Amino acid sequence: MLDKYPPVGIPISLERAGLVTTRLALNLDKDAVIDNEVAVVTKRTHLIGEPETNLSVTVQWRDREKLKTIDGQEILLSDFVNPASGSSGLAFVVAAQAKGLHVAKVNHRSISCTTQGIIYVRAALQELGIDSTFYSVGVCDELNESYYLIGNRAVVDAGHVLRHFLPKWYIM
Repeated sequence: MLDKYPPVGIPISLERAGLVTTRLALNLDKDAVIDNEVAVVTKRTHLIGEPETNLSVTVQWRDREKLKTIDGQEILLSDFVNPASGSSGLAFVVAAQAKGLHVAKVNHRSISCTTQGIIYVRAALQELGIDSTFYSVGVCDELNESYYLIGNRAVVDAGHVLRHFLPKWYIM
């Protein structure tokens, strides 16, 4: 079914899980080297003294020169749960804009997603003048206070499992 909607855009891999799911989305071997892949380290954090419902995200670029290729382009943002809260993907877009780089469209691919995440991310991207698409195998209607999926499609931290499927060349 997803062959009918092939992945479009410069692949952005939010490390760690994004490295695995980007290769899944593009139907590539787990150890494939993707020439135009932009790898980014994001980490969702909670600030001391702030309510647990407030999120912040750190963003670290692996290759600042390669990052420049996204300016004015569509990107492919694949992750295991995408979006859950949407914080990592949005942090990437906002951090890129702070560097003067503007994304034309964000194409999301995922194993699972959340209804709230799609509503929030789509509205936030529209406010930034960015179009978006969302393709997912499953959807969850609820998040707990720590922004993990709950209910019928519950997962905790997919990154812990997916680390066993990282490309052989990947160094943390």
